[in-house]
Amino acid sequence: MDTSNLFLNSTAVACILQVSKRTLYNYRTERRLNCYIISRKNVLYRAEDVVNFIKENSYSSYMRDRAEKLIEQYLVKTYNQKGIDLE
Repeated sequence: MDTSNLFLNSTAVACILQVSKRTLYNYRTERRLNCYIISRKNVLYRAEDVVNFIKENSYSSYMRDRAEKLIEQYLVKTYNQKGIDLE
């Protein structure tokens, strides 16, 4: 799956990283994770940046080795719940 043009919201990224939204905010303010602030409540993250963040900061080899797969699994699960076909 090509993640170069894919953007995720804060809820999605927090779920993928298995952290709270507050921790995600801390990553943002510490400039550890790149983001695009659309408005005060609408912050987007490039999926590629999230993958790089996982690879650089994860102590778990499972997370590091499967970063792209984690995002893909999250997207498939989300779209299936909404009844959207990815193909």
